[in-house]
This record gives sequence, structure tokens and C-alpha cells, in this order.
Amino acid sequence: MVLQTILCALVAISSALGLAITDDSAVRAAQVESMLQACGFATTPVTRASAGPPGTLPWIAPPEVGAEPLIFFARDSEDVGRPDGRLFTVLIFPNSAQATSMYETARIRAATVPAPAELPAFASAFRSDPLSQDRGPMLVQGAGPSFWKTEVASFQLLVPPEPSVIDIAVHLRKEGTDLTAASPEQVRSAIGLARAELKPRSRDDLGASRLGIDRDFAECLSSL
Repeated sequence: MVLQTILCALVAISSALGLAITDDSAVRAAQVESMLQACGFATTPVTRASAGPPGTLPWIAPPEVGAEPLIFFARDSEDVGRPDGRLFTVLIFPNSAQATSMYETARIRAATVPAPAELPAFASAFRSDPLSQDRGPMLVQGAGPSFWKTEVASFQLLVPPEPSVIDIAVHLRKEGTDLTAASPEQVRSAIGLARAELKPRSRDDLGASRLGIDRDFAECLSSL
């Protein structure tokens, strides 16, 4: 999964190298980060979002060059270091005008880009009803709808996690075989068992929710 690899790599990089941010939006970013931590989420250091390589997210609607928002990632505390579970991205703009500008750009873009129905594992999160600040346009490939609160935007990764080779091998070993000797049927069974142990990308049914992200995360952001 390319996007999962990119986002997990960015989490690791930002955790290790967090940038020193000195503009006014850094104060707001610190407030948002502190609030999410108080809600029980673990956060990575704040960095500057990039509209182009290297280190860029696979943007559908990239931020304006020269006006990139600050960015950090948030996870459930118990999921830090795991490849599965929930992963939220938080963007902090210098002001609500720049946030609105990116929202409108993404909204217009959404009208011409079809929903990713080729990814049935999470395509149900996408609907054709009108966009709103609570359930806004997709900003990044592989992520769900966005959520906006004044100068803050957030979205969560929806690409389903996949089990590691080690997890699959563990289940094969329980059946008395290994990857080199297992039949295709045994491998498929082991993959299914390993996949069933993975934590989902969301707690809520985002296909039915009025929000673009899980409610508990949205409510925490709304308390700012």
C-alpha cells in the first residue's frame, strides 16, 4: 500500500526530526496539539506541509505553494508504532481565509474527480451528497473526507491495513507449515486470519456519518 507507506514514513520522520516553526500559526498548532493530547491522542511534532516533492503527500488538491499549512499526525495512544489502527492528519492554516481558499479549491476539484470506487474496502465512506465543513472534499489519495474547523482541517487514512509477512508466517506455523511449503489455500487462510487481527482505520461508519472523520476526533477538534 503506497499511501500507507508514505504516511507511516512521514510519521516516523516528523517524530524524529520535528521542525522549528516560528510563524503565527505555530501558536494555534500548539493549542490544537495540546487539546488532542488531552483527549488521549498521541501526536507527532509539527512540520510544514509540502506541496511538492520531496516528502510530499499524494495531494488531490495541493496547498498553495508559499502558503503551505503546518501539519502533524495523531493516533490513538495505544496504536503508536503499529501499522494498523487510526491515523489522522491535521492541517493548521495561518488564518481562516487561507483555510477557506484551500477548501474551495478542493471542493471544485471534487466535482471533477470521481470517488475511488475501485477501492471497495473503503469506498462506502464516499457519498455524492453536498459537501460541507463537517464532511468536506478529499485532500489526499487514500484518505477519507475532510473535516474543517475555522483554520484547522483534518482527515484520516482509510486505506485498509494489510498483515505483514511475519504475521502470516506465524499463522502458518500454527498450522504446522511455513511459507515455503504452504499450499495456496493455506496461505490464503493465514492471510485471512492475520487480517482479522488488524485494527480498523475508523471506529465509525463513515459512509453513514454526517462527519468526514470519526466523531470522537471531530468533537475534540470542535472543543478548541
